[in-house]
Amino acid sequence: MQLHESRRFQLNLGHARHLRGNLWPIRHGERGNLLTEVYYFSRHYWVRLFEATGWNVEWVRPNGLFYTGEFLMGAHLNISARCQLSRFLGSACLIYALRPDRT
Repeated sequence: MQLHESRRFQLNLGHARHLRGNLWPIRHGERGNLLTEVYYFSRHYWVRLFEATGWNVEWVRPNGLFYTGEFLMGAHLNISARCQLSRFLGSACLIYALRPDRT
């Protein structure tokens, strides 16, 4: 009986975390918080990091896809719709073309 109650508590806690993550997003990365994550995922941060670690950034381009996550529209938006939405709402990711710095 006690084991069953413990499992039910774990399930409820999991649902609560999932709900909290959808209402107030949590960080995706290994460090920082929701606010600093905006900087850590920025073009500026990554270009500086690549250059500091011996890479030349040839170009940076948006990936042309808009992401909504699982809570908002999820699988109901096909790739074509995501491409069109990215033109107005922005791309979810950037693509970096890098070459090793030979200097």
